[in-house]
Amino acid sequence: QVNTYLFQSEPEERIIDLVKTTLAAKVGSSSCEPFLSKIEIEPPQKIPVTDLQDQTDYVGIYNHPFFGQIQVSAESYGLSLSGNVIGHFRIFKDDQHSFLIEDLPEMSVRFEPANDQYKNGQATTEMVAERIPKVLVFYY
Repeated sequence: QVNTYLFQSEPEERIIDLVKTTLAAKVGSSSCEPFLSKIEIEPPQKIPVTDLQDQTDYVGIYNHPFFGQIQVSAESYGLSLSGNVIGHFRIFKDDQHSFLIEDLPEMSVRFEPANDQYKNGQATTEMVAERIPKVLVFYY
């Protein structure tokens, strides 16, 4: 059996059939002549410097029950998240207290003032109905 990322096992027979079909494939003659074409590449754009004045309250170390310690840092481009479990990501302002995570479009970050339930420096995750993480919430 082969286990996919969605935890859906494929029977061994189907995998063997797929490999046999792939190995039995015939290679035909090319229907066109290859050619090279010139591609214009634009120089990479500099990341804009962000005004961090209204975001400095978010900088610090937060404790998350699953991800462990997550550090929010101020960089020249804005804020970043880093931790041993989650790695390092830039975050970009979406609205007043929400941010989008670079390379993780399915998740976002939100900063909220600490309250009786969540103290300063704590973090939690909001899930959608399928128990899929949707928002990392940091309490400052």
